[in-house]
Amino acid sequence: MNAEVPGMDDFPILSADDLIIYALGTYQVQQARSYYGEHVKRDGSYVIEVCREPNINDFSVGTINGIDPWLLRGRIQSRHSSRRIYYVYILVERATQGLDAILGHYCSCIVGKRTLGCCSHVMSIIWYMGWGRYQNNLTPPAQFLDIIIRHDIEDEMDEES
Repeated sequence: MNAEVPGMDDFPILSADDLIIYALGTYQVQQARSYYGEHVKRDGSYVIEVCREPNINDFSVGTINGIDPWLLRGRIQSRHSSRRIYYVYILVERATQGLDAILGHYCSCIVGKRTLGCCSHVMSIIWYMGWGRYQNNLTPPAQFLDIIIRHDIEDEMDEES
């Protein structure tokens, strides 16, 4: 996805302070940037699978006391194991702005079931959707290391030829 992805414009815009408050600290926010670095492509698009459920009424939630939620589901690959995939669910209120628009979250990882704060997988989606995609010069952390590694690999390939 990138900032222009259709149908995601009602995800709330968040400040850096909102992210820290939601995560109950800075650790998950810092990890979110690392997850961004793992999932971003060269063209700047952030690669996560996202499915916005078009009709949450199918899940028997519907409008409750003036709340009109929509469910965002993301698929995040673990940074530690290439075989491990985590599923993230975020319930968002359409008519509300800021941090109050995020009604709840869930992640299939071990720490994703917490009720206070959130895991890094949840924060990586909230970080990008609410803050990161609106930044002009967003770069993945340690991007220069990728160039060094690729340069070394190219040199080894030239020597073998």
